[in-house]
Amino acid sequence: MDGETPPAVPKIEPENWGDFAVLRETFLCEVSRPEDGELFRSLAKLVAITASERGRWWPYTYMDATAHYLQGALADLRFLQGFLRFSCVRGEEQREGDREQWNGDEEAVRKHDRLCELGNLIAEQIGVLADELEAQVGAWRFE
Repeated sequence: MDGETPPAVPKIEPENWGDFAVLRETFLCEVSRPEDGELFRSLAKLVAITASERGRWWPYTYMDATAHYLQGALADLRFLQGFLRFSCVRGEEQREGDREQWNGDEEAVRKHDRLCELGNLIAEQIGVLADELEAQVGAWRFE
């Protein structure tokens, strides 16, 4: 390894989700300098505040608003499902890369396999939840 510290990823408590509502941490974890990540998060808060002001002129019912929010959550779940699938691709080519990177350490290869298995299992579970949401609100008619 090159000794660099990976980009900071904050621990998000569910009750503080609104502080992280615009840019996904799956994107921000790619930003290498912590101060740049914080700058993006500050910008995202400004965007979230601006977007939330549109609630004053929401033309539909409260139930429609809930369905609309669930559609947004559905989109985020599908994103996360795809992100995990992409991030956890595992084949012999990836294992060979691990062996080269870890000087043939098979335990490191198995550990990486287990992490990818976990990511793919979670992606599958997210897919089940997303399917349920999609069945309920995917084709919602706003009245």
